[in-house]
Amino acid sequence: VDGQIPIVHAFDKSQTVNGACYLALLKEVVWPALRYRATRKGYWWMQDGAPAHCTGLAKNFLIEKFQDRVISRGTPIIWPAHSPDLNPLDFHFWGVAQHQVYQEHLETIESLIDCVKSFAARYDNTVIERMAANVVKRAKLCLDANGGHFQHLLK
Repeated sequence: VDGQIPIVHAFDKSQTVNGACYLALLKEVVWPALRYRATRKGYWWMQDGAPAHCTGLAKNFLIEKFQDRVISRGTPIIWPAHSPDLNPLDFHFWGVAQHQVYQEHLETIESLIDCVKSFAARYDNTVIERMAANVVKRAKLCLDANGGHFQHLLK
């Protein structure tokens, strides 16, 4: 997203992640951070089908802010099940972040969260831009494979 990892957030370990706290995250953290760029540049919102993400209130909020640019379960554009090879955070970022975390030998949840946030903040913008551009290539391969597996076609 414009050469930046937009937001890294961790819920408190005592907090149950449900529709209400997810909606609060969207309203209080995500939308204020993305509002200007998302509206001006026509960003898309992509999320998996986790129950907390797919409550009516959360989806209504996202549709209000992103209009027809929401990819999720229960929206006109449904996120394909079991498709991490289409999500740039899944097919690239989290694997590289995990490598960094393993090198650090962290011992607390707080140090883990700090490590990932720090890693995301200093991540190379050109890599992020290439990662985002790669989504188009992957989407075309997915279409060519009629929604089936296509990872073996990546070069």
